[in-house]
Amino acid sequence: MHDVLDDWRYLEEECHLKGEALNQWRLISVMRRTAQIFGHWIGVNYESAEKTPAGLASLLSITEQIKAGAKTEQPEEFIAHAHSAG
Repeated sequence: MHDVLDDWRYLEEECHLKGEALNQWRLISVMRRTAQIFGHWIGVNYESAEKTPAGLASLLSITEQIKAGAKTEQPEEFIAHAHSAG
């Protein structure tokens, strides 16, 4: 929680965001911190995460997904998608 509050303080005081832009970046900061914590947990508990019924670590690993034959976007498609998503 401390990291999120630090992020929010930074967005307000250093980036001078307000209104909808501030709300959007606050949400992004929470999602990023959640992903960070979850990633740390998987890194420490990789063996037990892999033993879950769905093989959680492999399911969340882009490298493992590609090895299993997952289709990936071409860089141009990814950039176009990112721009259209806002």
